[in-house]
Amino acid sequence: MTAKRFYFVLLLQAAVFFALRYVYFSSVNYGAPGWEFLYCAAVAVATTFLIRGVGVMNYLEAMFAAFLWVVLDLLVDALVTGPLVGYAMFATASLWAGYGTMAVFVFIMNKKRYVAIRHG
Repeated sequence: MTAKRFYFVLLLQAAVFFALRYVYFSSVNYGAPGWEFLYCAAVAVATTFLIRGVGVMNYLEAMFAAFLWVVLDLLVDALVTGPLVGYAMFATASLWAGYGTMAVFVFIMNKKRYVAIRHG
């Protein structure tokens, strides 16, 4: 994992999840359970693609990336998405489930260093 790639994916992640949350919270009936499941699935797929693009990581780097992604998304949601969509989205369970799904998938779906060493 290089710093340049990590920060590029970090900014790309903020843009992708802003767009995903904007579409979901502005145009979908997000109280329905089917939509909540679809939102969490979309978060999981987007997280998997983005974290695999970062490169090989150990567990400490994966925890750092998950923490940084959640903090960045909270800031983007508070400063950009909230004024556009409304701050009522912070009271929904689907938003917080999306944060949890993202953190778990960052930790689970990254390219593991011990696997890369074993293959090398």
